[in-house]
Amino acid sequence: MRSNRLPGCDLPSDKDMKKNGKGTHMEKESDIDNTTLRAIKWLDRKGVTLLTGSDSAYPIKTTQRYDRVIGTP
Repeated sequence: MRSNRLPGCDLPSDKDMKKNGKGTHMEKESDIDNTTLRAIKWLDRKGVTLLTGSDSAYPIKTTQRYDRVIGTP
């Protein structure tokens, strides 16, 4: 979803989120036509935005990723 399509949900730009590092996330909530929608944005290599009507970003889990430079997961 495009982050500018949901009124009342001002999500930060990718540039602002990069200051906090990979894995940073932000969740905003908006009510449209008596329906609560949540926009969740997290930073991977680029910003990823998800729109949901039911779930939240919590609980947060961490995973191990493969690193080409180090060569270990």
